[in-house]
Amino acid sequence: MQPQATASPPPPAWQGPYSIKRHGTTLATCDSEPVHTPGCIQAHGAMLVLRLGDLQILQASDNTLEGLGLPVEELLGQSVARVVGATGLARLQQMLQAQVPGMGPSYAFTLPARNGAAALDASLHTSQDVAVLEFEATGHEQTHPDASLFLQTKSAIARLQGAADVRSFCQRVSTEVRALTGLDRVMVYRFHPDQHGEVIA
Repeated sequence: MQPQATASPPPPAWQGPYSIKRHGTTLATCDSEPVHTPGCIQAHGAMLVLRLGDLQILQASDNTLEGLGLPVEELLGQSVARVVGATGLARLQQMLQAQVPGMGPSYAFTLPARNGAAALDASLHTSQDVAVLEFEATGHEQTHPDASLFLQTKSAIARLQGAADVRSFCQRVSTEVRALTGLDRVMVYRFHPDQHGEVIA
């Protein structure tokens, strides 16, 4: 796959909302657009498409200079660390190892303001053989302290939803609660009508 820029609608990012009325596009134009592979993004965000193996930047929205402080031509073919640094890279790798296939976008971290660009919240999800990293302007400068716990919980819920029956669901519940809490032992009880309990997971 060749690195390439992905068109982004006017006006430049971070300068107000995009209006299909103002830019002469009709709603009928949207009828033929494949919604799973859009040709443009919302004007208040920026996007990078990364190769899963090494997190090299394959595609980028054309507003990265305004949004990320770096022009597209300096990003394509580079490691995403060029944008998010070593700490951000390690966080993305951790998230990709923990993610359940098909899970929606998850908050990754907040990229501090720099190079004239605003502070940005980054979210990550995968689509087939690529990772999609989306950025959106935010009002805070620090990564949310509960970001790791949020990802763990979201991943756990996704795994629970894949349980085939009640017994396997309960087994997964005990495993996930143990991972989230750090407890040595987690058991799931079923209580019978006479109030005696049975360990089922």
